[in-house]
Amino acid sequence: GTSCHLYCSNNAMGLLDLGKMAETWAACDWVILDESHVLVPTFQEALYRLIDTWQVPRVKASPNGGPARQIEWCQIKPVTLVLATDQPGALLNALKKRFTLEVTLQPYTIEEMIAIVRQQATEQNLLLSAQAARLLAESCQDIPRFAKHRLQALRHYYSLSPSDEYSRSHVQGFLVAQGIDEHGRTQDQRNYMNFLGARGGENVSLHCISTGIQLDKQYVAKDVEPWLVRQGWIGFRTSGRYLTDAGKAITCLAQDEVTDHD
Repeated sequence: GTSCHLYCSNNAMGLLDLGKMAETWAACDWVILDESHVLVPTFQEALYRLIDTWQVPRVKASPNGGPARQIEWCQIKPVTLVLATDQPGALLNALKKRFTLEVTLQPYTIEEMIAIVRQQATEQNLLLSAQAARLLAESCQDIPRFAKHRLQALRHYYSLSPSDEYSRSHVQGFLVAQGIDEHGRTQDQRNYMNFLGARGGENVSLHCISTGIQLDKQYVAKDVEPWLVRQGWIGFRTSGRYLTDAGKAITCLAQDEVTDHD
């Protein structure tokens, strides 16, 4: 049968790394390069030849036994190559044009996230009530890896015995301690929305927002705002970001709660 080879891309992967990776591939295997937008141009260009001729670079053995320095291109059996990315604009155009099929994945549904949380809880030997699993799934913001991290942190936060079940109140207390509010927002996301709210409804650029909340633009664009947009709280115009009516309601509600507390 075929095998699946999953690699988490990084910008340290060089030309010869492709050849080393290919040593474990067999005909018709699946090869998945996750976070492929971080691959350096030389690695992306090496993929041209892989796709066009099924060749990979390897170090050519020196005939006199000295240090091997030359690179030769070796033939391999065809595989199914998949590039996974949420930043396709960072890929070289010539590489993107070589792919015949593009698939856009939709965010995970809450039911799928609950299933992921339950699976992770089983693997970590944690007992969760149905309400606790749902609340924890809602806090993961459609990102599966958050489920594993949240459960690990939950275990350390309470240190219950393996036979004890974590309830919804356990999860609520844990999320509050982690800085996650009742709407599922992190502190950075609250700062983002509060900054927009303080601008009186005007459109605000990403640069202005990131400067105002003292976070770098890449982090804000990749980790802070996407979930807020999917929730319908943030909108985009050519002149910048803005709070939707739903976003204004959330922001005003949170500010009212702070005022009442004071």
